[in-house]
Amino acid sequence: MQRSLIIGCTLFGLVLGACAGFWTGMREGWNLALMENSFSIGAGALPRLAAVRSGRASELNRAFEFDVDSGLVWSHHFLDSSLAGFLAPVWGIGTSAQDPQAIMRLANYRKTYPSLTKADVFDDVIPKTATRREDDRGSTGIEERLAIISDMVKRYATSP
Repeated sequence: MQRSLIIGCTLFGLVLGACAGFWTGMREGWNLALMENSFSIGAGALPRLAAVRSGRASELNRAFEFDVDSGLVWSHHFLDSSLAGFLAPVWGIGTSAQDPQAIMRLANYRKTYPSLTKADVFDDVIPKTATRREDDRGSTGIEERLAIISDMVKRYATSP
């Protein structure tokens, strides 16, 4: 009896510790990811600000169009994640990727203004005759990205 009680208490303590560690780690990890993302946004703003100052609006337009595509692609992956539903109720973290109005705005914009990204976007950079590395997904990654954008537009766009 004594031995069973010790084993039971030890297992309970381990499970409790693992759950607490997971809860704390996920919450802290999410906050760190948001902090890092803010840095990336700030660093990405510098070339855009330089483009504005020098009057190169086409570069700025291309960057913002890429951001719309990225918003659709990453919200797709976020919503497909099995952990996405736990962020608000468990950790109190609300996300814009779970806001249907925000996704609809992106999808409606992309439906009205098709993506500038094309499947052959890298053909002038990496000629088809060049040797590719094994881990280079090249056009496959672009085609997957375009398929996700198309799917998100079909799912969420409401305007004609």
